[in-house]
Amino acid sequence: SSSQKILFPYSIMADLKEQGLLHLGVATGVLQTALGLDDTSPIPTPPTLKSTFQFQVANPHNQEPFDFNGQVEVDQLIFGEVDGRATLFVIEGKLNSVPNTIAKTKLAYTSMAIISSGKVPNNVKVVPVYVKAEYKSDDNSFHYYVAQFEMSDKSREGVLELSEFR
Repeated sequence: SSSQKILFPYSIMADLKEQGLLHLGVATGVLQTALGLDDTSPIPTPPTLKSTFQFQVANPHNQEPFDFNGQVEVDQLIFGEVDGRATLFVIEGKLNSVPNTIAKTKLAYTSMAIISSGKVPNNVKVVPVYVKAEYKSDDNSFHYYVAQFEMSDKSREGVLELSEFR
């Protein structure tokens, strides 16, 4: 459980935004537990990323892949072990989002950007994650809804296959 020292700054924030709720989720260990990490203790504020990336996207209508060259923003990166396996979670977060869905390209492109950076060793599993955080004013509580996805093995070869994104 989290100490009052960690939680107090969040309690005085009048209006927690998306990034603040994601930080609260890791400060309390809620996200670590939801992701199935072997160690669910609170962690320091995870990094975010906003940069330009290049990678290829498989085109289902043509044999030639589409070359993506653009800006990608990653809301949060969490690294840990799941059942002893090194895993990097690439998180896209939304606060009280409507509609209740998110385009899979948003999740896939952020994960592919991380993979294409060349900085993630092959033994580290990359997992795209969608986190929806909601504040419930009726009982003054926060709720986190977490969905994990999988990418095809071709992503490690530099080609994103959206049809294989599940």
